Amino acid sequence: MAHNIHFNERTGKHSFFSVQQKAWHGLGQIVEQYPTSEEAIKHAGLDYEVVESPLFTKGSGIIETSGGIEIGSSELEVPNYFANIRTDNNAVLGVVGIESNYRRIKTDILHIVERELERIKNDPDLQHLVQQD
Repeated sequence: MAHNIHFNERTGKHSFFSVQQKAWHGLGQIVEQYPTSEEAIKHAGLDYEVVESPLFTKGSGIIETSGGIEIGSSELEVPNYFANIRTDNNAVLGVVGIESNYRRIKTDILHIVERELERIKNDPDLQHLVQQD
């Protein structure tokens, strides 16, 4: 079975960590203490930002105008679409459509994470997994 864990060429590490013992695949970093969420992101090699970048395509370079045919810029911006790019290595993670939909989805995900963290904090069996305020 393949592990499918990302190998970061820049850092020379797999984007994975485990606490106190190796995982079955033997990859990633091993830490002794349960980390905070911020520490976990760093241990896993996921401490990068994702930014939206305008999306462009190549055109034919030939533009027909009222004055005839001209050779123009072959770079065309694709309206209402953006590439999501990692800031640490400029890898394109995907393309998203209309910005308002994307922002709504990001907000929805943040609310899900907040609710889940609150649930874990209030569960006696799980609260050791998150740092208490």
